[in-house]
Amino acid sequence: MELTSAIALASQAISLSREFLNVEKEFDKAALKMRVAELTDKLVEVKQALIEAKDELGEKDKLIEKIRADFQRLPELEERDGFLFERAGSIRAEGHPYCPRCHAVDARLIRTVRAEDHMNSVCPHCKQVYVQVSAHSQRLIEHERSQMMKFGGDPFSY
Repeated sequence: MELTSAIALASQAISLSREFLNVEKEFDKAALKMRVAELTDKLVEVKQALIEAKDELGEKDKLIEKIRADFQRLPELEERDGFLFERAGSIRAEGHPYCPRCHAVDARLIRTVRAEDHMNSVCPHCKQVYVQVSAHSQRLIEHERSQMMKFGGDPFSY
């Protein structure tokens, strides 16, 4: 339930409680008990809605803290070939990269893991599979593309 619903329920409960101020002596006990029961039901609904809203806000606070922590870690990361890697001291980045899709779309740093085929990486969060290309293969691809561009070909046609 949304916070606006909780506020609307609270307003209804308040209006019911104001009716008690206008109770006259001839108001019979049955009608009074019915109004008290209505007020109690509305207050229970308000309490439930506020508990749900509190839980939802707590989840969002956790997500905000995670995003802040990830943002503070960005200087510790190195971008290479479109992937973010942990920087390992003064040497080149190593280990499994972080998922580019999760970083771009969800602003989250989720480290990829080795896929079942032991050749590729997969994101455990979004299940995106990333093909691992060896440095030698990557240089060959870049060389072929540069040669095609020299001769007017489309480097992305193959």
